[in-house]
Amino acid sequence: MIGRAHGKIILIGEHSVVYDHPAIVIPFYESTVSVTLKESPDNTIESDIYSGLLSDAPDLLHPLSALIETLQTKLATPSYVVKIESNVPIGAGLGSSAAIAAAITEAYYQNANLKLDRQTHFDWVQFSENLAHDNPSGIDALCVTRQDGWYFTKQSFSPLEINLPAYLVVGDSKMHTPTKQSVKHVASLLKQNEDFHNIIDSLGKMTIKAKDAIERKDIFTLGDTMNGAMEGLKALGLSTPTIEKLNQSALHNGALASKLTGGGMGGCVIALCYDKFTAEKVSAAWRDDFSINTWTLNLLGG
Repeated sequence: MIGRAHGKIILIGEHSVVYDHPAIVIPFYESTVSVTLKESPDNTIESDIYSGLLSDAPDLLHPLSALIETLQTKLATPSYVVKIESNVPIGAGLGSSAAIAAAITEAYYQNANLKLDRQTHFDWVQFSENLAHDNPSGIDALCVTRQDGWYFTKQSFSPLEINLPAYLVVGDSKMHTPTKQSVKHVASLLKQNEDFHNIIDSLGKMTIKAKDAIERKDIFTLGDTMNGAMEGLKALGLSTPTIEKLNQSALHNGALASKLTGGGMGGCVIALCYDKFTAEKVSAAWRDDFSINTWTLNLLGG
C-alpha cells in the first residue's frame, strides 16, 4: 500500500495569514509525494535527502522522524523502511514538508488497516508542521490533505472554487530558504516598526479583494491584487534579485501578474496569464533565460 499527497500553491496571503488574515491556496497536483512501507528490524528512511537509520537522520528530518516514531507508538505498528519518493522541491514554498508528512501518515494508516478521516489526517500533518516551522498557520496541512481550493484563516476555512479563464505558470527560482527562516524574519520586523504591521494588514485586504475577483471570474482585478501583494512582500524583505528578474520577465512577456509564492527569500514564483499562448511564452522565457523548472496549470475548473 502507498500513501500519496500533493503540493500546494498560495495564490495570495503569504505571511499575513500567520497574523489572522486570510489566504487563498490551491492544490498543486503536478508535484506529488508517494510513501511505501516495508517491515524491517529497524526504522529506516530511504529518500533523496537521506537514506539510513531513522535514529541517525539529520536535524532537517527531525519533524518527519518524530512523526514516524509517534505514529508507530500510537498505531502499534512494527518498524518499517519508509521509502519517500517526491518531486516537490524542498524549501520552494510548495508545501514539501506537509506533503511528505501527509503521505507518511496515509501509508501508516493503510498498513494498520485503519480509517484515516480528514480531521485526523490534518492533525497528524500539523503535528509535523509545528516541529518544522515556527507558528505554522495550518494552510499547508489543509491543502495537502484535501482536493479543493481554499479561503483560509487560522480560525476558519471554506472551499473556494477556482474556475477561471486563465493559466498559472509556476517557476522554481532554485534558491530555497526554509519557511521557518522567513517567518522569523517577518516576526522580527513586526517587533521593530509599526509600519510593517500596516503592510501585513494591507496584504490581508488584498486577499479579500482577490477572493471577490475569483468569485466574479475577474482575472484582471485578481492580477492587480497579486501584483500589489508582491510589492508588500518585497517591502517585507522577502524577495530576491532572481525573483525580481523572474517577475519582470513574466510581465514583459504578457503575464497579468507575477509574484513569489510561499515563504519567499527564494522558492517559487507564479505568473497569472490570460491564455495558453501567453503562459507558454512566460514558461519558455523562464526556462531559456533562467534555466529553471516550470509547470503550467489550467485554472479553468482547477
